[in-house]
Formats: sequence, structure tokens, C-alpha cells
Amino acid sequence: MPTESAQQQTVDISLFKPNYDQIALMLVVMTIWNVWLCIAV
Repeated sequence: MPTESAQQQTVDISLFKPNYDQIALMLVVMTIWNVWLCIAV
């Protein structure tokens, strides 16, 4: 059982690794969008 949970964790990590770039990009876009809205208002 522990080996299966370890394999699942490695799979989850490998799946999440590529998403870090997308999440960072989304955070940057949202931050710029919020700042632009504040300046526009």
C-alpha cells in the first residue's frame, strides 16, 4: 500500500509541475489586471 501511495504522489507532482508556469502567468496577469483597474478607476 505505501508503494502505491508513493507512486500516486510522484504522479501528482509530475502533473502539477507543468502547471506552475501557467499558475504564475495567471497570477501575473491578474495582478496587472487589478493594478490597471485601480489606475483606470
